[in-house]
Formats: sequence, structure tokens, C-alpha cells
Amino acid sequence: MSTGITGRITKSFSLGGTSVSIPSDSQTADTMVKLETTVSPATTNFHRILQVPAALIKMMSITSNKAVTIKTNSSGAPDQTLSIGANQGLVWSITDVATIPCPITDDITDVYISNAGADEADVKFNFLIDQPGVGS
Repeated sequence: MSTGITGRITKSFSLGGTSVSIPSDSQTADTMVKLETTVSPATTNFHRILQVPAALIKMMSITSNKAVTIKTNSSGAPDQTLSIGANQGLVWSITDVATIPCPITDDITDVYISNAGADEADVKFNFLIDQPGVGS
């Protein structure tokens, strides 16, 4: 049983004066993994250590204020390459799994972030994970 840390995702949509809100999704787990980093302009493969077991992710977000490319585990032969647009993000919850699989398919040990822009990029990784035997 998970205890301690609760994440919440809220979703809404508005078009032509009609608004739709989906009930918020809350997940509770025992471990939070966060990384907030600034990537200098015109930087390729800025390395940061980030350890996330893919199978244990219950909720996640990756955001950036500038367009960036993120490679996982290797800069030359990455397990995954993610493109995050300026002021955009990737948000996922275990409750999405029926329609959208987790965007992180392999365990992460390292990330390599490239910022081709002329301004610093503030990149944020947030993962809510359930470690076996923790918080039970």
C-alpha cells in the first residue's frame, strides 16, 4: 500500500463558450523523483543523472519554458528521445494507461538535454513512483 505523497492532475477543455472538466486524477505513492535544471543557450547533450524505474511510474510530468530535446540513458544511442516545446509539457498518469501508454518505456538512469535556442531553458522532471516495500 502506498502512503505519503499525493500527485494530482486536472484536465479541462473550452471551445466556443462550452467548457468541460474531467474529475481530477489523484495518485498516492511513496517516492517522488524530481529534477529541476537550467540548460544554457545553444547547448547539446547537457548531462544530468536522473534515476526512474519505468515500470513503477504512477504519475509524471516533464515541462520546459523553452523548446528542448531530451534523450534518455545515452546521448548517442538513446533509449528514447522526447521533444518538449516551449511552455509545453508531457503529463501522464497510470489511469491513462487504457488509452495512452506511459511515455517512458525504459528505466531512466541519465538524461541528455539539448537547447538550440538563444535563451536558457528551465526544464522540470517530476515522477511519482511506488517502490516495492517502501511505505507499506
